Amino acid sequence: MVTFNDFLAVSRWNDLVVQRALGEIDTEVLATALANLPVEIHAIFYRNMSKRATELVAEQIDVKRRAHPSKILAAQELLTELLDKHAKKAAGEEPPEDKDALPDISMESQEAIVSTFRRLAIYIRKHGFLPLEGLESSITNPLLRMGIELLVDGTDPFLIRSILEKYQETYLQQAKATLSMIVQGIDTLAERNLPQMVEMKLRAYMARDWPKG
Repeated sequence: MVTFNDFLAVSRWNDLVVQRALGEIDTEVLATALANLPVEIHAIFYRNMSKRATELVAEQIDVKRRAHPSKILAAQELLTELLDKHAKKAAGEEPPEDKDALPDISMESQEAIVSTFRRLAIYIRKHGFLPLEGLESSITNPLLRMGIELLVDGTDPFLIRSILEKYQETYLQQAKATLSMIVQGIDTLAERNLPQMVEMKLRAYMARDWPKG
């Protein structure tokens, strides 16, 4: 059975094993496991997590230090078992030498979307999700940016889909309202409505301006 100290050295193979183990452990369980461990051990995991995930775990550690010692030990045993499992699976595996350039992102057409996700799939199979953190600031599409952020943070796939579907629903509602406002606006112009009436009709589509009950 491996120990945390086995992964202190910064190496591609160590990081490969740690990243795979992190993919199978809940954030709260990880924070509990790290609660009474030295910062040197924390660094093993932080270097293999996104900035957001690192900040979240660091905040939770202070709370988890008050957990019962048996709960902390159980979390550490689970984390050690995951590291041991992935260390055995990765035995003899050669991690990529260097990171390839991050893939280009384009949402300009349906064909561009297909090509973008193909490039992402190729990159992720070789390097995992974590390096994609470097793409986030350059992604202009809000839904894609949110999806990439969730992948980088190691969020559960079912939760990712649930979150993105909510964002999609909101986006579609906003898009429908915008199109309806344009149609209504053209209609009011055709009817030569007074400017005040034009504004009143269009503001009916804006929920934020509805009277408060």
